[in-house]
Amino acid sequence: MVTWNRKENRPRYLVTNLPRTEFSLEQVCDAYRLRWQVELLFKEWKSYANLHAFDTKNAAIAEGLIWASICAALLKRFLAHAAQRLFQGNYSAHP
Repeated sequence: MVTWNRKENRPRYLVTNLPRTEFSLEQVCDAYRLRWQVELLFKEWKSYANLHAFDTKNAAIAEGLIWASICAALLKRFLAHAAQRLFQGNYSAHP
């Protein structure tokens, strides 16, 4: 599928195995956008939540630390978006 990228003023090619008769170009573009947001979220969790630094063999403690890191990442993202809306600036949720 091909769509026009207005920001870069060039075509954007999307490869999918979804049947064209069942999925419109808009649906495929929306799915790619959403998928990219999920990928960015996972990257943020892996990169900035410091999950690799947990040093415990206790599963309950590890799970608690993971949930605490995810909550902290979500709070950071929420605050960055709130500041962006409030001050009408462009703020990143990443350090």
